[in-house]
This record gives sequence, C-alpha cells and structure tokens, in this order.
Amino acid sequence: MRFPSGSLAAYPLETYMVVPGERALEVSVCPTGSYAALLSGGHLHFLTCNTDVVVIGSVSICNAMGDKDYATHFLWHPLGEQLVVSTYHGRLLYFNVAIDVHRERCLTQVYRVNSLPIGCAASCVPLTNEVHLEGDAVVSLVSAGHHCFFACTATGLVRVLGWFKKNLLHTYDANFLSGGLHTFSGLDAACREHTSKDLCAGGTPITSIAILDICYSCQLELTGLLLSSGQFLLANSSAGDDFSCDNVVFNGVCVASAGTSRVCINPRHPLAVLATPTGELECKRISDDLSLTVFWIDVKCVTSDEYRGSIRCMVWTDDGEMLCVGYNQSGIMVLHYSGICVYSSHVAEYPRQHGLRPAIGIEGCASLSWCGNQLLIVDPRGLALTVLGFSKVVSSPCAEATAMFTPACTLDGSKLRFIEQQHTDGSLAFSDTVLLNPRYAVENNPITYGAISSDGSVVALAGRNGFLLFDRLARRWRTMRDRKEEREFTCVAQPVWVKDLMVVFPVRLERTHEYELRVYNRVLSKGAMLVRMPLQNKPLRLSECHDEDGDVFVHLFDDSGTLLVWRCVLSSTYPHAKHNLEVSLKLVKRVPLPRMFRNPVNMMAIHPARLSAYRTTSSPCKFRGNRDEALLPYVLFVVSGSNALIALDLNAVMNRVSVRVASEPLVPLTTIFPSGLFHLWVDYTAPLDGAVLLAVSDRGVSILHLSLDTSGGVTSSLCVNEYRVGDSTDPILAPVGLSAYDGCLLTAFADVDASQQTLSSVSHFSVRTVVVPSMYNYRVLGEVIALRSKISSSITKGPIGGASVQSVSFPWDERVLCWIEGMRRNSTLVCNADYLLCTLIDRETSSLSDSEDPCSMLRLTLSLLQRYPEYHRIVVNCLRKLELPCCPVVVDNIGSTKKLFVSCLEESRLEEAAHLLHLIMVDDGEGGKNGSLDTLRQTLVCATRILMLAVSCKKVQLIYTLLPFMALIFKELLVSDDEERLRALFSDAKGQCALAGLRRSTANLSLLLDTEQDFTTLSSPWSFSYDTSEVGMKEIRSLTTFLVSGDSGLSEALEYVTTDCLRSGRLLTLYEIVRGFSLSPYGMMELKLDEVRDPHCGVSSHGEGSSVRGHFPHLPTHGELFLNLFTGIHEEFSLTRSPRCVGNELRRHRSSVVGAEVATTDFTLWTLAQSILYSTPGLPETLRHLRDHFAMWDECVLAINIILMCFTDVVHQLRRHSELVQALQHLLVDERNCGYKSFIRYCLENVS
Repeated sequence: MRFPSGSLAAYPLETYMVVPGERALEVSVCPTGSYAALLSGGHLHFLTCNTDVVVIGSVSICNAMGDKDYATHFLWHPLGEQLVVSTYHGRLLYFNVAIDVHRERCLTQVYRVNSLPIGCAASCVPLTNEVHLEGDAVVSLVSAGHHCFFACTATGLVRVLGWFKKNLLHTYDANFLSGGLHTFSGLDAACREHTSKDLCAGGTPITSIAILDICYSCQLELTGLLLSSGQFLLANSSAGDDFSCDNVVFNGVCVASAGTSRVCINPRHPLAVLATPTGELECKRISDDLSLTVFWIDVKCVTSDEYRGSIRCMVWTDDGEMLCVGYNQSGIMVLHYSGICVYSSHVAEYPRQHGLRPAIGIEGCASLSWCGNQLLIVDPRGLALTVLGFSKVVSSPCAEATAMFTPACTLDGSKLRFIEQQHTDGSLAFSDTVLLNPRYAVENNPITYGAISSDGSVVALAGRNGFLLFDRLARRWRTMRDRKEEREFTCVAQPVWVKDLMVVFPVRLERTHEYELRVYNRVLSKGAMLVRMPLQNKPLRLSECHDEDGDVFVHLFDDSGTLLVWRCVLSSTYPHAKHNLEVSLKLVKRVPLPRMFRNPVNMMAIHPARLSAYRTTSSPCKFRGNRDEALLPYVLFVVSGSNALIALDLNAVMNRVSVRVASEPLVPLTTIFPSGLFHLWVDYTAPLDGAVLLAVSDRGVSILHLSLDTSGGVTSSLCVNEYRVGDSTDPILAPVGLSAYDGCLLTAFADVDASQQTLSSVSHFSVRTVVVPSMYNYRVLGEVIALRSKISSSITKGPIGGASVQSVSFPWDERVLCWIEGMRRNSTLVCNADYLLCTLIDRETSSLSDSEDPCSMLRLTLSLLQRYPEYHRIVVNCLRKLELPCCPVVVDNIGSTKKLFVSCLEESRLEEAAHLLHLIMVDDGEGGKNGSLDTLRQTLVCATRILMLAVSCKKVQLIYTLLPFMALIFKELLVSDDEERLRALFSDAKGQCALAGLRRSTANLSLLLDTEQDFTTLSSPWSFSYDTSEVGMKEIRSLTTFLVSGDSGLSEALEYVTTDCLRSGRLLTLYEIVRGFSLSPYGMMELKLDEVRDPHCGVSSHGEGSSVRGHFPHLPTHGELFLNLFTGIHEEFSLTRSPRCVGNELRRHRSSVVGAEVATTDFTLWTLAQSILYSTPGLPETLRHLRDHFAMWDECVLAINIILMCFTDVVHQLRRHSELVQALQHLLVDERNCGYKSFIRYCLENVS
C-alpha cells in the first residue's frame, strides 16, 4: 500500500525547451529507475527524479525527421538500453541510451530557474535505425516483452516491431484474428453482427473491425485488444512473450464491452480495468479460462453523477499494487488494486466525513509515469511537470505481545515515518520522521524493500545493493561494515524477520547472477552474516513461522513454482541474547505446486504448535522425539486472480527433498477464504486455542480462527471459523497494519494539509497520511466469553455485585487475563468491551450464532469486567447508547441503577455517576412512577452529592454540565414544594461532608452571592459556559443561591477548593468555579486569604477540634507558598519552563507573536514559557484578567507579572512592597525556574 506524502511540486518546463513554443508530450521513467525521459515535439529531455528534478540534458531528434513532422509517442525497452520514438507521419526512430546519472559531471548544476535545476548536457544518445509505417500515424506504443513492442495505429491496425531486428514483423487486424488457427469464442458472431448493421446503414460492407487499443502483461502472458465493435479480446499466445516468431496463434475469449474506450491489464494480478469515455472505471477478474467477472465497479469515493471527463492514460506500478488514472482535464486518481482510493482530485460527499480535500494543483494530465515512490505528471498544456511523492507502507505480518512500538512505518525516497501517539489529543500519526542514511540513500537509490520487526524496534531496508538497519531504540542507522560485501548482492524479494533477532534476505549476486538466501544478525557487527544458502531459482516470496518455544521454519516460493521449507535451528551462548547467535538451516521439504500458485499475492505460515488445542502461555505445545519427524507448518497462500486464501498441509505432502519429480501428485489443499482477500495478518496475542488471522477482503474485516480437528482419528484436519468484524470496507480507509502495541487494526487515508496552502500559489502543497484505528478485539473477546461460557461450572442467577460476586465462577486462564491487561495498557478495553455489551444486548443485530446465549454471556462478561477499574465507565457508556427499554437488561444483572450510582461515587467515577442521573430520574423502583416527584427529589439529592464531590475534585466541566440539569429539576420541584421542604432533603449533609473529608463551614457564603454581576468570560479554551437551551441563567442562579445558602454541603466544598486552589496556584480553576456559582471572587479570596497566608489563623474557630494542619497535612511556608503559586500557574496553562533564556533562538518565531502584546517585555530574556504564552491566542489576556480579579493578593500579581515579563510592573511592585524581594530570592532556589534568573536579577538591580 502506498500513500501520497510530502509536498507536491510543479516544475515549469518552458524555461529549458530548445525551441520556443515546444510543449511536453509524454514522460516515462527508465525501467532501471535511474532517470526519466521527457518527449517534446522535437527533443528528448533526460532528467533525474529522485529527490529533486535535475535535467541532465536534451537530445535533438529534429534532424532525424522530415519537415512538418514531429514526435508523438515514445517507449522504453524493458531493460532501459534503448527507446523508440514515433512521429506524426508514421516513422519509428530507434535510439540507444547509455546515460550514467552517477557521473558527477552529469549532475553538475549550472543555474536554477523557477525551482528547476538545469544540468549540463548528457551523454550522446545515437539514432540506430528508422522504420516507416507508410504514413500510418501511431496512436500508442505498448511493450510486448524483451523482443517486440506493439504500435497501435490510427487506421485500426496493430503493428508488431522488433527491438533487436528493428523492423516491422507482423500486422494484426480483426480479419487476421478472426481467421487462421486463432480461436476467440464469440468473435465471429460479433463480426457478423457488426457487418450486417453497417450494410443496412450505408450499403458498403466493412471487411474489418478497427482495433482501438491494445495492452499486454508480460508476467501473465496475456494480450488484450479493444475493438471498435464494442468487443474486448483477451487471449493467450502460442509465442509466450516472444511475438517475433512467425505463426503466432491466439486463443482466448471475446466479451462485450460496449462504451469502453481504454483497457489496461495489471502486470501481476489477473485483473483488467476498462474505462468509458466519460471516466467510469470497471475492474474485472480474469479466471483461468480467461472468462471475466466483476471485481469492482467504479470508485466509491467519487459520486456517480459527477462528470470526470475522458481518461488520457492508466498506468500500473511495477508490482501491480497501485493504479493511477489520468484525466484530460479533471486531475488524477490513485487506486489500490482492491478498489480503495488513496488519492483523488475529485471531491464527493462521501469522503468529506474524513476531511478529504481536493488535490490542489493537478488540473489535468497529458502523460504520467511511476518512478518508484514518485509519480511524474505532465499537465494538459505541456508546460509543467508535477511530481507527487508517495510513501510505501512497511508493516509486520504478525502481531506479538512483546511489541515496544507500533510495528508500521512509511518509506519514501529519503525518509522513514513511524507511527506514534500525539501528546495533544492521543491520536496516532506518522509524526516520528527519520532521515535515511545519506551515504546509502545516494548510492543505492531507490529503496525497494523494507521489513519491520514484530516488536517495531528495528527496520530493515534494501536498495540497489546491500541493506541497512534502523534501530529505533538506539535511534541510529546500522550499515554493513564491509562496503565490498554490500555491493556484491541485491535483494530481490521481501525480507522477513525471524523472532526479531535476525533478518533473512533473498538476494542475487551481482557477479554470478546466482541467487542465495542470507541470514544476518540484527546487530551488524563483525561476522553479522549467519547463514548463506544457495538457491537454484529466483525467489518470489519468503515467510517464516515460529512457536513459543523457539522452533522456527523458513519458507521460500521461487519462480519455478516450488516451495522450499527449512527448519531454522537457533543457538546462543546466552539465552535471549542478540549477539553471538548461531543459526543453521536444514531443508525439510521441497514441494512443487500447481500452476494456480504462480505469482501469489501473499504467503505466510502457521506453526503447528499455534494450532494445538488448550495451549497456554506458561506451557506451550512441545514436540517429543526427533523434531525432523514432528509436525510441519501449514503454509497459507493468497492466490492471484481470485485472491482466495488456500492452506497447504505440508504433513500430507510426500517428501521431495532429495528427488524432484516432474509429474507431481495433487497436493492437499484447504480453501480457507473463497475469494476477494487483499490483506492478511497473524495475531499471536489473541487468547484463543489455535491461530487467529485478521483478514481484510471485499466483504469487510473478518477474523479467521484456525484450529486442528482431531475427532476424525489419527489424522487431523484444519478447522476454520470466520467471525465478521465489519460488514463492508471503507472506500477511503486503506489498511496499514496490525498493531498489538496499539491493540487495533491501523487504517489510513491521505489528506491535504491546509496549513501548507497559500492563496498566492498552488504549485506547492503538503499531503499527509491520517491514521484511523479500527477496533476488532471486541469480537475476539466475544468468542472467548462464548467458549468459556460453555465450560463454565456455574453462573449465578442473582445480580452481579456485592456479596453475590463470590459465587460467580471465573473460568479464565492466564492468557485471557494477560490479554485484557494488554488492552488496558493501550486504552482499548473500554471501547471493545462497550461495543461487545451493546452487541450482546441488541439481539436483532447480534453477530452471535443461535447456539450461544447472549444473556449468559452478558452475565459472564460483567463478572469479568468487574475485576477492572474501567468497569463503571464501560457499563455507563453502554447504558448511554441503549434505548430505555433495553436498559433493564443490564440493570437487572448489576442489581439496580442506584447501587451502580453509589459504586461510582465510591470509586470517584463522577462523570459516570452523572450520566446515571437520567436513569435514576426515570427509575420506577420502590413503587414509584416514572418522573414522579419523589424520583425527582432523589435525583436532585444524587446530583447534589456529585456536585459537591465535583467541586472538591475541581472538575469544572462537570460542574457546568450538572448545574443546568439540576436547575431544570429544581424549577419543576418548586411548582409543588417550597424551599424549606427541599432543604429537608439535605439533612444528612453533615455526614456527607465527613465522608468527603470536609470541615463544617461556619461562614455564610450567601453574603458573597453576586447574581446580578456579569463576570468576564475568559478566552477559549479556558472558559466554560452553561447549556441554556432548556433552562435560563435566571433558573441556574436561583439554584446556586439555594445550594450555597442552604445546608447541602456545597459551602464546605467551596471553602475547601478555594483554599486549595490559592495554595496550589490554580487560579483559573478557582475563578471558573466561583463564577459558576455566582460568587464574588474578591469576597472568596478575602474570606480565605488570611488562612492561606497564615496556616494557624482560625484554628480554634471551627469548634470541631480539627486543625488546619490536620486538614492540609503539609502546609507551605510563606516562601513555599509563592513557589507553589508560581509553579501552579505554569502547570495550569501548560507553560513549559526552560533551564535558560532562549529568546535569541526564538526570533524566527516572532512573526506569530502580536507586537502590541509584547511591547512591555524584553524579548531577549524570554524562556520557552513566554514563547508559548505569546504565541497562543487569548492566553496573555486571560492572565491579565486573572491578575485583575486577584489584585488584592500581592504575591499573585507578582507571579503573573513575572510570567508575562512585564518589567515595569514588577519593578514598581517591588518598590512598593519590599517584603516581596525575599519571595523572589526563594523562587530561584527551584532549578525549574533557572530560566528566570536573568529577568529577576535585572528587576532587582533596577529596584535598588
């Protein structure tokens, strides 16, 4: 999978065109990937396309052409050694190309114009031959292998020309294809129908049907021809990939394709994409008999009624994974072969929920070409070359419980981007960027292969030669010490990690062109190469599997269709040591496979120990006797074409290690997934007996549970259970990888970074990859509970909670509990368990089978979750999502809503308790009716208890949420009750205050009420407001007056939080709480300021024998009080303090600071806190408002002035209050305030 990344750059081309007015026609990258060629009307321009576009030079082809003739198309030889150019009058010009872009003189930049570096002239590109097609203009040039190429002409003919013979070999037309030995089912009928229609219309018979387009897949050896009669021919040829021989015979099918204007065959997967003149796309799967079935129709990220215009070109990547569709006037689309759109210029209603924006700067396409991880685009006018970079996703094929990082990253030409959690909102993003080793990146570009260990700590990358490793723990690159050894081999297939200790590379030797399997230690020290195994054929796929006891198998599938299996024996001087590893490979199987396994999409294996029943972490399955005679793995193949998942049982295959037989018997195969599977991962963390696979297909996300069924006797068979996670795939979200570290399936989509866009220019903008986690463990948890419920000894009939919980049997083994602890560490337990509970309760949409009892599973789930602190949050979240008639299903299993409410208060889960108020209000328990006055009174009392604790815990958001709800109930009760009767509801307030640890208040806070004053609302996001949609401010202030003046326990909580906030410097929290209850901030401070300054003030006035020292165990001294105040302001506003002044280093950020706000500060004395303060909108005003409200407290004013670095105010204040100088001296004792030393000393010098 690839995603666009980085900045899209548009390079103007008219600055280096030799002839004024020339326009670029086509761009194509050399098959070697070293450079690209750009064709204009009379020249070939060669340029590099790695990190920046550098023009190497231009070659004139005007002399080779006659007057009034110009170039139209060109095509590279598959080896990149020559190219052919077609002209308007049907001439074909052959050129030899021998350009070495690594020569220094070719890359020397002469000058730079409009961001396009111009280099010196390239090497000579001589003309070697010319072929004339007798005035037949060439419409397109298509490669047909190493020997020939096709030229589709304007007269509807296909010319076959040789690369080496350099002449016209054959000519194909519809008559040629319909006669001779060629067989196309349905072609004769199509020709007769087309001829009869034309006879009726014009009276002139048509003897042939024009060929509109031709395509060819060298790897699949498939040829496709699009006819003007609305038919599509798909055929195999008797010549294979060599059309230069005579008597080529085609055998295939003819299918109706009315309205098709272009066709393109995937180079690797048997897929054909057909396009209409209006821009619609249809992808069809090619079966073994060449019949076509619909794979996907059109692109879901674009509305069907949107006119996209005609398609200019369609180009697949070399690996057949991504398809770029270029439109004449409406931009481009980049699709995964599964139909997922990863980038589009078209905007529809669907993707806007993900924030997808249009591809600014791409207005159309004249030609495009893939260059590794970059896409080169020529605009329709031929005046600019646009380069769009892509990042290739590298992820681990398995998820291990030992993961230390997210095992997924993206790789582009110069950077690695790792996924990490954002500190701001906790989301995941590709934000950890690492530059590639510069020496290796320059010498071995492009980087073609990458593999990341299952723990996410090491990444292996392979380029043109050798490889290198990045250790994420040490944050360093590790390259091979012997440069000569690095240059002697090239990686030819995807490498794999073995138990995160070593990496296996399938390589080709540069000198002998032979193939080997090499094993390297993850620590590239001396003697890092552990094993080298010679191979007879080119490797295509590589995989490994291991058990929990160190038994390892390595599997390799080569281009001859043979599967090789080695047992990897690991030994080390020290257990679990990464150094001094000793490895040996012993070949145990060689299995020739049928043709259906040719070029598999994916291959992985499952160790037999993973499939055993009732295995535990502490006692894994172990084999007895000779390991060579033990069970062998099951190898899983995702076959190309149908994308079916098929398992091969190696234990049932005859041993073919020593002898290779040409005619092999049928191998034992098991179809696990019938079709449409695109991505597959193994989850080794799931606590199920057997192997757990996570599959992404055209039907959505599924969990495949594999186990061995031994009920049939001695032999065992593979048992497969599929658990659906999602009903359908999102056409925007593309799977990235499976992460046990994050506990989810990682998906992503590309988005334009709006912060990089400018109104003056649209030639450069940034594209970022947005990561979206997708939860699936709820389905695993459901199956775990379903299996355990069948073997559970007893499940009580009464409610779960209190004393009855001891009678519930917990049939949980060690694996289940460790797995749940893992979900708690990555914070996914709540969402997974919440979704599972909702699934169990909603019987209609439940995905469980009929044999499973949702009620029994619900009780067992609640009994399991009650072990964990997240229990209340999970249950309350579930109740919030359910409709009221469904709530009793949960409530009956936990006792009652009031018991859950009390439990939430005891566990300090105030937000969850607040959500239960709506259920308490409609609870008809104790013989009451829904919404009765008694129920409303009980709800008000419960809400007051939450409010008192919320004030004590300084939960400002909860306070502003509760008060409007309570005001609505209070307004309803005042209709029938007077205030004295309502005050009787709070008769036990004294006991509640004692339970909460609060002292009884002797002050009358009602005297401090100021209901008429409109308090200053601070700047967002530091200000809170009430929801007045159902109740007004008059009713809220009436409620606060009742609560503060009454005996509800709220006065004690307000006095406590005032004292605590003043001591800890939480001024913003105190101001918002006081404002919420319409109290005077000045009065509250005047009430408690003496106690804050002198801890012994008023000790005996409370009359209950409790001292202030007893209530506040550690009372600060005067110096410590000022230090706590200063520290609290920094922490409350997230102002990071630096150990020194960094003002001079932050001058480049001064553009983001408003000049008027810093007029009274010295910029050179700033710390990091001032940079954050003055670059955050509204934050300086907020601090100034707080300074005004707490003006009577000199220490508070001084602390805020120092943070604002208002030099004049600080000096004036120190001159008026000389006793504050000692507080400043105490402030510098804390090392966290070292950055303020210069400013404070500067102020003290001016005071004296």
